[in-house]
Amino acid sequence: MSVKTKNQSSTAIGGEHRPNYAVPPGATISESLEERGMGQRDLAARMGIQESVLSDLIHGKRPITPETARGLELILGIPMALWLRAEARYREHQARIAEETRYSDWSEWAAQFPLRDMMNLGWLPTLPAKDTVGRVRALLGFLQVASREAWDGTYQRMNIAYRKTRTFPADPNHLGAWLRHGEVLALRCELPNYDKAAFLKAMIAIRSWSTETGAVPLTKVATTCAACGVTVVYVPALPKSRAAGATRWLSPTKPVIQLSLRGKTDDMFWFTLFHEAAHVLKHGHKEIFVELGDKDD
Repeated sequence: MSVKTKNQSSTAIGGEHRPNYAVPPGATISESLEERGMGQRDLAARMGIQESVLSDLIHGKRPITPETARGLELILGIPMALWLRAEARYREHQARIAEETRYSDWSEWAAQFPLRDMMNLGWLPTLPAKDTVGRVRALLGFLQVASREAWDGTYQRMNIAYRKTRTFPADPNHLGAWLRHGEVLALRCELPNYDKAAFLKAMIAIRSWSTETGAVPLTKVATTCAACGVTVVYVPALPKSRAAGATRWLSPTKPVIQLSLRGKTDDMFWFTLFHEAAHVLKHGHKEIFVELGDKDD
């Protein structure tokens, strides 16, 4: 099946040639009619459809269905499978072009996130600033949402409860991205179901470690909590996330404590850990509790 080309521009992403236009497979119908000296009216009559319907097929306003493809095969001699593959490629190209236009429009929204910091941390692939479409696509994939509106709705449904701060509040996008990466890390951990009694006993033991000298035993804390079914993840703070720690339940049996190590002091770590542990032990499963690192609090 031949494909008619147009004098329009195209883009190359990652070495792949990606034209910014899509030619409907119906264009081949016109070529085939011209080669056979057949008119559109004659073809429409042979296919048992109105001439206006055939015109829509030629211009891509109607999809080529399996029934239509079979009719074209019988009349023009071009296999049904080729028509259907060409139709699928055309619709895919159309969707990609529409997607890239939409993502380009969302570039200002994406710029509200600390993209460079997220790339440096390895949360997002490293993409140049000029690749606005690629950045938006990567961000949506990281946030696991299909649109900026979906992200706004998802963030609002997170039901975040956090202590009031006397300085300035966290940026919703920075905090949301920080929470999302904690979720990514936690979902990779396969732990036993939460055991409240075991966790309470473990926290009593962990409390004694806070008086010991030397480096804070981060790995030991996480391993001890994991044995009780509590996931502890350490996620670097984003510039305006302002979070020192957070507690959430990914399921009724999977609590997660997320710590940013903000402040880089032992007393901040232990205070935040015990505060989050209290949320696990005493509070429900529906809220996400976030502690903002406010030095004046």
